[in-house]
Amino acid sequence: MVDEWGDIIDVTNDEESDIDDEDWNFELPRIPKPSPSLQNVQPDGSDRFSLTDLVGAIQAGESVERIRNYLAYHRRGDGSELKRLINESVQGFPAFFYVVETRNPDLIRLWARHGGDVNATYGTLRVPLLGYAIAIGGSFRDDTRLAVATLLSLGASVDVIPRVFYDPLEQDLPESGPLEADLADLEDANKLWCTPHALLNLSQTLNFCFTTRYHLHLSSLLKGYSGAQKQVAEMRRSEDILGLPYYLIGQTTASIFLINTMLRNLAMPTKRPIVMMFAGPSGHGKTELAKNFGNLLSLPFHTVDCTAIQYETDLFGPRAPYIGSDQGSPLNNFLASNSGRRSVVFLDEFEKTGDDIRRALLIPFQEGSCQDRRNLSSVDCSKTIWILATNAFDNTIHTFCKRNKTVIWDSKKMRDTEKLIEILSKQIRKESEGRFGAPITGRVTMWVPFLTFSPIEQAVVADKYVADFGREATLPVQIFNDEARDRLVGNVDLSIRKGYSLCAALARGYVQELGARSLVAEVDEQVRGPLVDAYLQNLDEIVEDGGVTHCLANVDADGVIGVSCVVPKSYEKN
Repeated sequence: MVDEWGDIIDVTNDEESDIDDEDWNFELPRIPKPSPSLQNVQPDGSDRFSLTDLVGAIQAGESVERIRNYLAYHRRGDGSELKRLINESVQGFPAFFYVVETRNPDLIRLWARHGGDVNATYGTLRVPLLGYAIAIGGSFRDDTRLAVATLLSLGASVDVIPRVFYDPLEQDLPESGPLEADLADLEDANKLWCTPHALLNLSQTLNFCFTTRYHLHLSSLLKGYSGAQKQVAEMRRSEDILGLPYYLIGQTTASIFLINTMLRNLAMPTKRPIVMMFAGPSGHGKTELAKNFGNLLSLPFHTVDCTAIQYETDLFGPRAPYIGSDQGSPLNNFLASNSGRRSVVFLDEFEKTGDDIRRALLIPFQEGSCQDRRNLSSVDCSKTIWILATNAFDNTIHTFCKRNKTVIWDSKKMRDTEKLIEILSKQIRKESEGRFGAPITGRVTMWVPFLTFSPIEQAVVADKYVADFGREATLPVQIFNDEARDRLVGNVDLSIRKGYSLCAALARGYVQELGARSLVAEVDEQVRGPLVDAYLQNLDEIVEDGGVTHCLANVDADGVIGVSCVVPKSYEKN
């Protein structure tokens, strides 16, 4: 409700929870869905903000867009009052816990953007939001890898998690929980919540989620951003960019280079567009980093496949009066529709371009001036961010990685790695003059080298693809007798007991020249294929609503991977 000064009057349910912290099983109470549905203005005409209604709507599956609109409607002034309200509790639990329960990274970012505290705690033992996010994972049906990565990217403190769970990474965690001798930091006030029950949960969940252990370890190594850096990012509504390293496996230095370049430009813009060259072997994250960069900043994104363009007219479209000039080209039309606005153009496999294409890019790269071929009008592309992806320098990068692997594979020597990569970046710049010519090279703002994956990163990439398959397999069986719509393998609960050992065994299939693609093939061969075989061999007939098939992917002492499945009795072969 709004009083005579226009301030929001909160209506929340902040009664204490009757759940004993020691025995809490990490389940939240069910909050009634608002009836009628979540409304900015109530049927009685009152204009009120209700955290209880909002949380009830979130638990009922309300869309992120509707929640965004609700929060925007009730935001007043500088948003400080709304920030206070959304950090209140509902039935004893901070509202952010209900947001994390959805496991939706977009909703988590939205809540944090309005002031939600990513370090909120529950109860007398101060159960942290990050700990809760980890604890409710442990299966592909309830996977929280992205939710945890999002919280860490937004500044959630890793100090609330005992170090034994993420350092060292090169080991499996005991299924019965860590040994007391390994819990030297348990006396920390941030870890009061680490009861025997909670420690057992963390051990079992993190054994399953190797990627989460990797992100916790990464968070312990990354240095925080200064107040001024955060201020610049927030003022330009680009704060999500600070969490970029958590959305990419490996290439942490490349992410940091990109963040620093963006902060520099946001703090003191120039009239010249940003032009970056992503140099590195195929399958090592160039495209993924570019897309995540655009997504986190909510920027329009356009990809140009340089293997498909030969002439300047292929890139920008024919000039008048030639046929097709009134239609432009995909790139021409993208630049025209985003004139004067920040956007991203990703030129993939830039080494495939010829002199004609490179000459056509000199003016846009230098002056930020383009022309709309459809009507010959001027287009302001000074705020366009150009990313040139190339594997033209693979030999240089492979040689660098082999020579310096002792340093770059040691995650605790991140600063030493940064210094080495600065040298590599200068070497690539020098080679670029011979490969692409001085005019293009002189217009590139920065060179971002992408390295081959370390053994740990190889294991995390393998875990990512196992998780992708595991989530896909949980979806229900659907039979339409239509190949495009049928889902014949489904309702599968895939368990993993020794996450690190399994992923390390899969990482043996890593091929530098193929990068992540080689690990996709390994997961298909060692996990996906055997699971589908076991699933089909145990069923008499595939039916919808036939129950859950429980499967286990394990690795023995010799590193041999095995997959077994047990189907429900109602679903067995006769």
